[in-house]
Amino acid sequence: MAKLKHIQQDTNIESYYITLCDVYFYHLPGESEKEEQRLEAAVETLSSLIYHAISIDGTTIREMDNSRYEKEYKRFYTDIMRAIRECSQNEVDFGEFLEILDEIISAAILLANAFEKIDKVKEEAAQENEEEEEE
Repeated sequence: MAKLKHIQQDTNIESYYITLCDVYFYHLPGESEKEEQRLEAAVETLSSLIYHAISIDGTTIREMDNSRYEKEYKRFYTDIMRAIRECSQNEVDFGEFLEILDEIISAAILLANAFEKIDKVKEEAAQENEEEEEE
C-alpha cells in the first residue's frame, strides 16, 4: 500500500483509474477521426472524475471550499491532469500513481504555506508601521 501524506485512497479513484488505463490499452492507433474524438472525450471525462474525486485530508476537490481550492490547488490543475493522463497511458501501478499525486498535493500545500507566511510577515510589518506612526 502506498504511503500517502495528504490524499486518501478511494475506491472511486481506483476504478476510474483502472478504466482510464483500459481506455488507453484497448485504443488502436490510426483509428478513424470519430474514434479519436470518442477516445479524447472518454479520457477527458475519466481524468476529470479522477481529479474531482481526489480526497485531501478528508475532503474531495469537488467538495472543497472554493477559496481553499483557489488558494492551494488551482495552480496545480495542469500538473495533476498531466500526471493522471501520463500515468494511465503508461499503466503506472495504482499505488505509485497515488504517491505521485500525493507528491504534487504536498508541493501545493508547501507553496500555500509559504504564501501564508509571506502574508503574515506583510501584516506584521504593516502593524508595526501603524504603531510607529501613532507614536
